[in-house]
Amino acid sequence: MTKINCVVLLVLLVLVGCAPKPLFKVANATKTNWYAGKETGPNGLDYNIFINLTEGNNPVFDSIWIDGWGGKLETKKMNSTLYEVKTTFITKGNADFGVATSLRIEAPVSYKGAALISYKVDHELKYFVVKEFTATLPVYMP
Repeated sequence: MTKINCVVLLVLLVLVGCAPKPLFKVANATKTNWYAGKETGPNGLDYNIFINLTEGNNPVFDSIWIDGWGGKLETKKMNSTLYEVKTTFITKGNADFGVATSLRIEAPVSYKGAALISYKVDHELKYFVVKEFTATLPVYMP
């Protein structure tokens, strides 16, 4: 190898070693269509995302945007490194049930993927993209 090739290889190895590790990764992401009662009843989508922490920071998950729908996330810490974050979008409501239809809200930043999640680490707002959801069987409630 020439000196130039060795220097280029050394620089690449240093840069790869210095690349920041992601704070977390998605272990599993599912979406479930649900239908409540009769044809006139409400229906919507449940989204569940299981996230594994890869660093010691504790993120505070806040909101999610999917296909023009936006909403707050519920967060449950399963153990020291696993979180479940979830939300429900009611896509069809019914006044008889007292259910309001979820609002269409554009994401604050553009993204490529299935969903955008906002979270905070040390009071700094950040975003993470969920690449895809696995569809589960629909749920039909009486």
